[in-house]
Amino acid sequence: MDLDAGINAVLERVEKTGSLDVQDEYFLKYFDIYSDINSLKRRIVKSGHKHVTHTYFENKEKFIDIRKFLKISNLYDFMECVFIEIFSRACEQGVMVDIIKRLENNELSKEEYLETLESSIEAKEKDIKFTGYSKFNVNAFNNLSSKDFVRIAFIRLLEREADDFGLKDFTLKLKLGELTRNEVIRRIVHSNEAQGKNLPKIIYSGDENNQKKKIFNRHPFNKHELEFISQDYDEMDNLEKCYKDAKNEIKKMHQRSDELLGMVNWLSGRLELAFYMLSTKEEYKKN
Repeated sequence: MDLDAGINAVLERVEKTGSLDVQDEYFLKYFDIYSDINSLKRRIVKSGHKHVTHTYFENKEKFIDIRKFLKISNLYDFMECVFIEIFSRACEQGVMVDIIKRLENNELSKEEYLETLESSIEAKEKDIKFTGYSKFNVNAFNNLSSKDFVRIAFIRLLEREADDFGLKDFTLKLKLGELTRNEVIRRIVHSNEAQGKNLPKIIYSGDENNQKKKIFNRHPFNKHELEFISQDYDEMDNLEKCYKDAKNEIKKMHQRSDELLGMVNWLSGRLELAFYMLSTKEEYKKN
């Protein structure tokens, strides 16, 4: 089958189903069709399926539904499809062999592996976020700041970015201690927007009762209060980040200093050995 025939076959399936399935996406990636995305867009639009172009091309870069990957039973196909879809490249052979072995031995689930990919540097640089997880473990995000926790909660539960007001409101209430992270999740889950959605299973934090609350404000913040108070907290976040960066730089300098000190000690030892051998040689000549 030549390339044009393959693309036409994809478009025929689009015409029947109204969408691109995983194998179609894999096919298009494999033959590097994305080097000429505009050409492919024109062909799909010409076929009368503009909504396919919108939902697949415009939205695919930011949010990726992992449920389509979880349906792939063959582990080699799973790994290939994941890397081509997410990173637009093939998976390294050593990595593929290692991960497939761990998946086969049940040391790792597909979903857990995808979660590690989502938090990788490469995925963050591409601003890729996953949706469609079967569970949301609040404890798994303890290392995130309040703001980042709210963002990931909206993405995982509502499959969208947090709006500006919601992000500031929840973030500020977490910082003030008016809400715990469990309570933020409960509010999102019981919101009107969440009704009817296929939400993941929520695993709440077990130490909620031990968290000390410092409630400074019991009434809901209005827009003016949010804007005013959040500016101070944003400034505190920036200062905290600068402090952490400076601390890391000092740590690196100490490590470098230790390395240099070790090098100096090594050179000193070599010099002492050289002087000793030289003096021994002179004594031997005299005798």
